[in-house]
Amino acid sequence: MKLKWINIITALLMPVWAVAAEIQHEASGPIVKTAEIDGYSVSYYMKRSDDSYHLVAKVERDGKAVELLRAVAKVITSDGQALMQKMKKSEESYVSKFNLKELGQNQLMIQFKTADKKNHFIGGWYPGMDHGN
Repeated sequence: MKLKWINIITALLMPVWAVAAEIQHEASGPIVKTAEIDGYSVSYYMKRSDDSYHLVAKVERDGKAVELLRAVAKVITSDGQALMQKMKKSEESYVSKFNLKELGQNQLMIQFKTADKKNHFIGGWYPGMDHGN
């Protein structure tokens, strides 16, 4: 049931991902962030689900979703705990679940492998404090 809600939320946010480099929906929803790496655009956000958070990411090239060979997410929490999860495909996005007490200021990293067998890496702070990012 939880995954269905992520699919619905992802579908609703798809047009937003194509519009801006960084859009914040603090009161109405998650903060969607984007990063550019090696010609790919990666949009990602964290969404609360019961007692955990889901990291949802979409990788695009030339405005089209990219099929990944592998995607791995890592979260370093504000108290220094490192958590790593393989991301699972969900329609055009990739999702991983993290058991976090609170969202706080977490460092997120996403590594993905594309069809050309090259690895790509993005990282940043979420929900978006300025830490040299």
